[in-house]
Amino acid sequence: MSCFAFVQQKAVNVFSFLLIFLFGTALNGQSPDLKYLGIEKGLSNNSVRCIYQDNNGFMWFGTYDGLNRYDGYEFAVFRNKLGDSTSLPYNYINVIIEDHQNNLWVGTGQGIGIFNSQSAKWEPAFYFPYGSKLKQKISDNINHIEKDSTGNLFIATNGSGLFARHTNNKEAFQIPIIRDGKNSVQYAVQSLKAEKNGRVWVFIEEYGLCLYDTESQKIQLFNDGLKSVQCMEINNDSIWVGTKNGLYLYDIKSNRYSRDLNKANLNSNNVTSLFIDKQRRMWIGTEGDGVKIINTISGEVNTIQPGDDRNNITSGQVNAIFEDRESRKWIGTLKGGINIIDPENTKFQIIAREPGNQNTLVNDYVYSFYEDKNKNLWIGTDGGGFSIWNRKQNSFTNYTHKENNAQSLSNNSVTSILQDHLGFTWIATYGGGINKFNPSSGTFEQFNCVNDVTGEQNKIVLVLYEDIDKNLWAGTFTNGKLFRFNRSSNKFEVFDQRLSNVLAITEDRSGTLWIGNSYQLVRVSKQNDQHLFYTLGKPVRAIHEDKKGNFWVGIEGGGLIQFDKNSGKTIQQYSVEDGLCNNSVLKILEDDEGQLWISTFNGLSRFNPADKTFKNYYQSDGLQSNQFLFRAGLKLQSGEFVFGGIKGFNIFYPGKIQPRNYMPPVVLSNLRINGNPVSDEYDYVEKTSGDKIQSLRIPYDEAVLSIDFAALEFSSPERIQYAYYLEGWDKDWNYARNSRTANYTNLREGTYALRIKATNAEGEWNNEERIIKITVLPPWYRTIWAYLFYTLLIGSLVYLYLRYKTSQTRLKYEVKLAHLQAEKEKELNEKKLSFFTDVSHEFRTPLTLIINPLKDYITNPEKRKEEKGLQVVYRNARRLLSLVDQLLLFQKADADREELKIAKLNFTQLCRDVYGNFEIGAKGK
Repeated sequence: MSCFAFVQQKAVNVFSFLLIFLFGTALNGQSPDLKYLGIEKGLSNNSVRCIYQDNNGFMWFGTYDGLNRYDGYEFAVFRNKLGDSTSLPYNYINVIIEDHQNNLWVGTGQGIGIFNSQSAKWEPAFYFPYGSKLKQKISDNINHIEKDSTGNLFIATNGSGLFARHTNNKEAFQIPIIRDGKNSVQYAVQSLKAEKNGRVWVFIEEYGLCLYDTESQKIQLFNDGLKSVQCMEINNDSIWVGTKNGLYLYDIKSNRYSRDLNKANLNSNNVTSLFIDKQRRMWIGTEGDGVKIINTISGEVNTIQPGDDRNNITSGQVNAIFEDRESRKWIGTLKGGINIIDPENTKFQIIAREPGNQNTLVNDYVYSFYEDKNKNLWIGTDGGGFSIWNRKQNSFTNYTHKENNAQSLSNNSVTSILQDHLGFTWIATYGGGINKFNPSSGTFEQFNCVNDVTGEQNKIVLVLYEDIDKNLWAGTFTNGKLFRFNRSSNKFEVFDQRLSNVLAITEDRSGTLWIGNSYQLVRVSKQNDQHLFYTLGKPVRAIHEDKKGNFWVGIEGGGLIQFDKNSGKTIQQYSVEDGLCNNSVLKILEDDEGQLWISTFNGLSRFNPADKTFKNYYQSDGLQSNQFLFRAGLKLQSGEFVFGGIKGFNIFYPGKIQPRNYMPPVVLSNLRINGNPVSDEYDYVEKTSGDKIQSLRIPYDEAVLSIDFAALEFSSPERIQYAYYLEGWDKDWNYARNSRTANYTNLREGTYALRIKATNAEGEWNNEERIIKITVLPPWYRTIWAYLFYTLLIGSLVYLYLRYKTSQTRLKYEVKLAHLQAEKEKELNEKKLSFFTDVSHEFRTPLTLIINPLKDYITNPEKRKEEKGLQVVYRNARRLLSLVDQLLLFQKADADREELKIAKLNFTQLCRDVYGNFEIGAKGK
């Protein structure tokens, strides 16, 4: 034994006294109501080993057959799949915890599975064996996993000892203990607990309580007084230790265990679980004896026993106890599933019949109430008679109808109870008339309500009322009349034949009597001279005048009416459209703040006349049920309200019923892409933040999305409203109360943003939305590369077309040019031809003019002596020379070698020359 260990000594008296005080003190009051979750609601197995709440708010339950995640609506079950290395390693779950990166570590009977919430895949955990650098997969039975304040993990195995995993390391390493002077790793760690100061307490089977030093990485034995434990819990400087032989208290400073005092105080010595809640109460789970709840400060103790009642847990063996962020207690049992104690549901205390218990309410159908001067509560029921509840002693005295006994209660359906100013207690029944009760003898005297005109007796009495003038009134139904008790003749007499089928009676502050019947509100004149009838069309079930003088009428099927007594008109009518939980108003009570509490066939409404708003409560808030019964409501002397329904009655302080401001986070419980879980299509996850998916990138042909979401509200999930909106697709928000799934099919390519929001249980919308960016990829032929290709292709085609058009234009131009050239050449040729023709004519004339003189000169010698003939020859010869020069110039002009030269001529001389040229010819003729 190390220097830190001490020999176990007798318990110190202070510890003995403490335990005796703690276990010997009983906590008065009713046990809380428990909710149940089991295989009927989707839990994989009713034997629950461990419970945990992750950083997102999901509740996790480890069972004998799989791991369960709960979102307030349904369970997602994870099990081992044969041949699938990415599934849970084993279905027997011992412990659940998160590391500093919010990865879920699940210890099973065959190793550890680390859950990746993004991909929904499981990874194994590895460790380095002591003295080895080759890592191995952890495959031992895991008893416990603990996390210290710095994020280090400590793993208790059933055969390979303690593993430690530092925050920044992926693998753990094995811690040996010194046994027989040697390092040994073959030992079983049964339990672990880490303190805030960094110390880690380790209980090793057959070795004792040890302390692990994180700096030296060694285990030191502190106390070997106990050799085996099942659970540990640290409370200040003490460690509570649960064993199969009872509960022990270990004092760290003195290194001592207190002696076992549980054999005389616990019905079961097998302590299976321990837990300290936020109020520093120690919860002790046992095998067979349910749960002990000990206030470690005051010493009060309460017990939650196993049984079939709503106040009992569903199994005697409690394996796990956990407190969530809103102080709910989740109790995991053996074969009994999960039991939940919700503080939100304890505001409305429920009193109901407990089968098998003699000291209980006589019947669950509560019709009427009365509180006597001793603050005993009288409860009339439908079918069971009535009970007198002595609240100080928490005892019930029950009275029922007995056949062939004239002095017993005349009928078991008790509709109204009243004690008059003389102290007599009157009890109205449905079918048995009216009874006057003698409490000393416990006997009843029956009174009949007989119509003295028709002689008809009416036994259906719905309401009794004593007014300010000490008149006792009885309202009957089924053609029944309004009766008034004649004390001198000791009988009930018809007050007025016009007043029948009375459902409600009350008196306003001025002493005016009002009654409600099956379709009217009636202002009754007690002098029986003139009544005022106001037809409302439906049964008037409740009448109430508040502190400010407002007159309220509750209508069955017609909601709540604010009525003006003076004018006889309706000021305002409120219905479900205005926020009332149901249109059948059965009873109205007013609290100290002037707010009206209204019982209905579907819940309880609190109405604020100042701002005209309703706040509704339902069975999920702790009501006996959603259905209440006629007139079953009463304000007690203590300020408490009682309302009766079909499953007992609720008793509560209205001032303590405050709005719940908790805003549950919205999470994705499931995401499917084209019908497949996102874990199978994880390549489509584009971006994540922690363990949350932020964006998806999906091909166009798989753009079919189904998203399940939930606001993690475990008290009143049915009151949560949801809305979702896909930006770029939806035109507006889609509101859904009963649906938590958004489905989208055949999304076009583009970028969208899915926005999801929810309310809290009070109906207030959460400003923080869950947003997922969704990008739907186009097909390859609509990608940007395809469009670039299309652009290049179109550009090329345009270029080729333009080039072709240019070529064609040029060709047309050239053809046109060639045509013009041909026309020009043709014109030139024609001009040439014309020119040569003209020149030919020009040549012919001078030649003729030359030939003729020469001919005359040759043939007529006389002519030889005339100069004029030779002058003509000379001029025409020059003319021919000029024509030849013109031909040469024309040739040059054709060859573009020289331009034609234009010269001035003397027109007179030209005419003379032409005349002279033809003069001789003319003379010859």
